Amino acid sequence: MMPSFRQKFVGFIRQLSNTSDSPRDSDVPDNVSECFIQNYLKGSDKVNKNEPVILHGKKPYEIPPLTIGEYATDEIKAAHTGPDGGLGSVNKKEEENGNNIIVGTDNWNNAHERSYGKSCSLYEVHPITELRAGDPIADCYGILVRENSAILALADGVNWGVKASIAAKAAVHGSIDYVNQHVFGMASPKPTTTTEVFISLLRSFHTAHSLILQEKGMLTTLTTAVVLPLADSQGKYVVCTCNVGDSLAYVYSPKHGVREITQGSHDVHQMRDMRDALGALGPVDGQNPELSNLTLSMTELEPGDIVFLTSDGVSDNLDPVVGKFTGLPTVEAHQRHKLVLLRTEDLLRYGVSGKGPSISSARDVVTLLLDFVSRLTAAKRHVLEDRDLYTGRDGKVLSPSEQVARRREVCKRLHAIPGKLDHATVVAYSVGQWGEGEVKGNYAWVEEDGEEGEDQGIEAEVDEKNLENLKKDEKEDGNNRILDGGNEQGENERVEDSKEEENGEISRRLMEMKGNERNVKERQDKKELREDSREKERREREEKRMRNEGRDKEVKDKRSKENVNASNKTQGHSKETASKVDLKEELGNRKQRKEDNIRKGQEKRSESTKGGKNVDSQSGKGEKKESIKTESGESRNRSSSVSKRREERKTGGLKGKDERALMKGKEEKGKSEKGEEKEKGKREPG
Repeated sequence: MMPSFRQKFVGFIRQLSNTSDSPRDSDVPDNVSECFIQNYLKGSDKVNKNEPVILHGKKPYEIPPLTIGEYATDEIKAAHTGPDGGLGSVNKKEEENGNNIIVGTDNWNNAHERSYGKSCSLYEVHPITELRAGDPIADCYGILVRENSAILALADGVNWGVKASIAAKAAVHGSIDYVNQHVFGMASPKPTTTTEVFISLLRSFHTAHSLILQEKGMLTTLTTAVVLPLADSQGKYVVCTCNVGDSLAYVYSPKHGVREITQGSHDVHQMRDMRDALGALGPVDGQNPELSNLTLSMTELEPGDIVFLTSDGVSDNLDPVVGKFTGLPTVEAHQRHKLVLLRTEDLLRYGVSGKGPSISSARDVVTLLLDFVSRLTAAKRHVLEDRDLYTGRDGKVLSPSEQVARRREVCKRLHAIPGKLDHATVVAYSVGQWGEGEVKGNYAWVEEDGEEGEDQGIEAEVDEKNLENLKKDEKEDGNNRILDGGNEQGENERVEDSKEEENGEISRRLMEMKGNERNVKERQDKKELREDSREKERREREEKRMRNEGRDKEVKDKRSKENVNASNKTQGHSKETASKVDLKEELGNRKQRKEDNIRKGQEKRSESTKGGKNVDSQSGKGEKKESIKTESGESRNRSSSVSKRREERKTGGLKGKDERALMKGKEEKGKSEKGEEKEKGKREPG
């Protein structure tokens, strides 16, 4: 069967990401024919006991010191920086004063095969505006070389934008300037040990941070390396590095392979989130940097070794997971780190094609690594540079929101494509005495236009090779069918038919994708409307609940006030009623007593008329005395009853009608008893 478009696409991606699996020429050693991953899994890549160790720490005194040998401080052999002017585009006070010397030299375009650096962008170019995403490049590099020593620095601005680019350039400028003055300057004493070099590196980072704030830059990573000869070491060298963030330093040795100098700045036994730089200079927290992973590192070198610094746009694309290398099983973090080193070594020894030759200079390292990451990410760029992502069926440019929606749909498919789009930068230095082992001729100065043209040449070469690979696959498929079918002409016709079917399938898929975009947008709009309506209903329910709670509270307050007022009124009314009843009873008692007195007087007068004068006189006197006593007793009783009622009103204890009736009955009983006593007293004298 004819392979589908999807199968061809996947095969094309695998060719880009795993070119080392392609057939080798006969002059390549046999042990290279196997993939570096298979060699690692089989255990053929064992640690070399003679490999120089890598020492690291957070402070200079944590690393055992080594003695520095004699090194030149006068003539600068090479200096190179970039892109877009590099470190020379910031802190231009010296130029304003008429001084063309910038960080020790007036020529920063003096690139050499032994000291070389380059930056490029792996992002796509917009097919409508023809602008590259992520511009300007936010990386910066600088290298300053003397006879037997060198300073290398690389910074990667965090995120995009002009301020990120300024931060990277200011960091490289400040760091190289300080190290050049205090390690190689004529006015400063030379360091005698690596500890003193580390102290200068730390202070150079402080200078870099201050220059970032001065230039109003944002955040950036920074890695600075100093290569110096060792004393009494039979021609060996040492490299001292200081780094913060995820810009890493490596050394390639033809004898020992590739090892990472900055491996102490990140835990190789834990999976790292590549979106986290781990640290940065610049105003991270107010005016303060983030130095959580700032690390000092050191390792010994031999003449012919190559020290190179990379941004994460290069180091991350060397990762087997990001590169989606075929045949890779599930690996642990430390195995993943080891595979990165083996992948890098495989590239430097056998090239991108896997056929060699191996690199021989610093320029070769830079060119090869950037070529590899450019090829690896070519498929992603081609997908994002598809004009159909930005135009409709009628050819008109879509609105920004519609373009974003289409890019989101494409991004889901991009996860299956290897590589990471980023700014990629490499700067490298070949260790040794200047003039030893050089290829004749000095490289011409690298202008920005030349770099840009070279990048475009690489892209064009990649495109041509990709098309050739696809045509080659189709041709091989057709040949296989001819061999199997026996009828060449018929098979060719079937191949053509299958090609037409594939083209039709591709067209149908494109039409379906374009047709479904409108449905996707409609579904998104409906979803947003539903969410808005739900949010509106939720707010209305909340407002209604709050209003109901407010009403309930008002009703409760009103009822409580009414109850309080009613109780107060009831209490006042009961007190008023009680006082009225008492007054009425008092008036009734007075009236009754008055009537009783009148009746008694009449009875006395009638009795006196019947009796004699003496009896009348004596009885009159006795009656008078008795009436006085009775009235005095009654007055005392009235006063005592009134005082009792007052006390009851003061204490709030009111007696009921039954109690008042009982009291009234007792009073009447007392009165009747007193009246009987009076009658008895009247009868006794008679």
